[in-house]
Amino acid sequence: MTSLWTRSYFISTAGNVSSDTIKKIFRKSKNKVLKESEVNIISNYILTLKLDTEIYQEDILDKRLEISRNIFNSCLGELYKRYNHMKESKEYKKVVKMAKGKERNKQFNKSNKNNGLTEYSLHEVR
Repeated sequence: MTSLWTRSYFISTAGNVSSDTIKKIFRKSKNKVLKESEVNIISNYILTLKLDTEIYQEDILDKRLEISRNIFNSCLGELYKRYNHMKESKEYKKVVKMAKGKERNKQFNKSNKNNGLTEYSLHEVR
């Protein structure tokens, strides 16, 4: 997924949906409940809206987004460090050589847990 932030716009892309399809969905979605089949299409469209903001609000948004970006990059850096450390371990190299199956998956999960690569392991990063 790609995205672009400017002072007044947020643009993000997802999927391969034509602009005609987007317009059609957007028109139908106004003041109307969509059918189940139409909801599946909505997850893959592009919507660009002009934000109606004052300069001070844009500054606040810019600062908060910059803080979020720094937190994300810090967490990502920590994950890469842990992942690379895990890949160099004897334990991981041994598991990679195992035949595919439940036991191998179990050992990969164990290795992930031992190296702090679980869903909640980054909550303690400071």
